[in-house]
Amino acid sequence: MGFDNIILVVIYDKCIDESMTLKTIAKFGFSNSKLLIYNNGPLNISIDENCFPELFSSFDSIELINDISNKPLSYLYNDFIEKYDRVKKYIILDDDTIITESFHYSVLYSEYDIELPRIVSNFDGEIYYPISSGIVVEGDEILDAKDTFSIGSGLIINRRVIDKFQKHKLNPFNEAFALYGVDISFFRNIKVLINLGEVFTMRTSSILYHSLSRVEENQSSFRTRERLIDFALAVRHYPTLWSFLSLIKKVIIFSSRLKFHESFLMIRIFLSGIHPRCKKNRH
Repeated sequence: MGFDNIILVVIYDKCIDESMTLKTIAKFGFSNSKLLIYNNGPLNISIDENCFPELFSSFDSIELINDISNKPLSYLYNDFIEKYDRVKKYIILDDDTIITESFHYSVLYSEYDIELPRIVSNFDGEIYYPISSGIVVEGDEILDAKDTFSIGSGLIINRRVIDKFQKHKLNPFNEAFALYGVDISFFRNIKVLINLGEVFTMRTSSILYHSLSRVEENQSSFRTRERLIDFALAVRHYPTLWSFLSLIKKVIIFSSRLKFHESFLMIRIFLSGIHPRCKKNRH
């Protein structure tokens, strides 16, 4: 059966009733829409209609997929889009987003190729995304698709966009990335298609409240490592003279501070061109 909308909510290390996204999305009705809940680990979870009736009444269909492999997000998103090819719009959400009435309206009624909600931090109430021409967008606005990026949570993608990716045999999300960098790879690939002559309409007309790791959390060793991997991969796959010089500068700075592990990590990832987790997960 074809749906107008399919909404993907990716859950990690949470039960269904612990997800702010699912709690708040249940307040709205999504006609002719399917909700796909993708549990990306580390443990299997379940969903009971009797315990969450308002969620089931909001959608025509709900499906829960348990996958405790912690699949790279690039693979997860691309597989989701490839599997459900008879819908008009794809919506991607993580598990800690507060859904609003304006976002609900955009899902149901927007006819733009790409809709990007403004992302407000739960921590400080500031708007952080989308960013267009280097400036945070703070109001409803038609955006330049060639010079705009945002986070993945809240992305509303019209099927027309996917058809253009398939026309050029390009994945929407770059499968060299696993965690950081997955979201922005979509916007970088949009720019690739624009340079090939494709045209996209893009707008922001709604708001989502979201927990942003770069605002709210201390930089753990894990996050530091993942951001270095993201940086090296971005230089490899979307190179510019400035980014290449930045990579060299980072390697020199880390080495001068005797952080040779970080320096070697960036060099190794740049040369391999792929996140280590991606190597293990794709057939």
